[in-house]
Amino acid sequence: MSIEHLGGYIPEGDRATWMPDIWGYLALTYDIKSVIDIGAGMGHNIRWWHDLGFDARGVEGHPIALAESPVKEIMVSHDYERGPYDPGREYDLAICTEFVEHVEQRCEQNWFATMARCKYVLMCHALPGQGGHHHVNEQLTEYWIDRFYENGFKCDWVTSCRFRETDQRQGSSWGRPTLLFFVRDP
Repeated sequence: MSIEHLGGYIPEGDRATWMPDIWGYLALTYDIKSVIDIGAGMGHNIRWWHDLGFDARGVEGHPIALAESPVKEIMVSHDYERGPYDPGREYDLAICTEFVEHVEQRCEQNWFATMARCKYVLMCHALPGQGGHHHVNEQLTEYWIDRFYENGFKCDWVTSCRFRETDQRQGSSWGRPTLLFFVRDP
């Protein structure tokens, strides 16, 4: 099986997508009990949720990331370029940080099938020209707002902007500057 098409991951975790301040706010404000991380890498972000007692699951396609994950027991192996993944249940929140740009545009519906099982989505994305390992779907924010709307989600722009403002402390060139928070239409 070829893995060249799979996005990269940072073995020690990505500082630009480590957001416990935002996750804690979401957990308290939206009464989050269950979380799925789409494109979880080795599972560092979802481990935060799991360690605090949340019902947590990570989805990742890269076999090395899965093999070296510190939370193998909550990780699921899935490659979204090969098809959709239905987790078989509802989740309160999907987190999806720096993932969507790694999956071909023609395969977007595959990961939207997972997000359709979630009430809320916190995501960030690469912008056109940003570059990175296997970045094949870099898009403007407006594109993602439209695509999520087509899939039954509304962007909470006020909350998204508040989250983006937290980058003033971080100074990242990815992650927080493109954060978006979506709410699924009931």
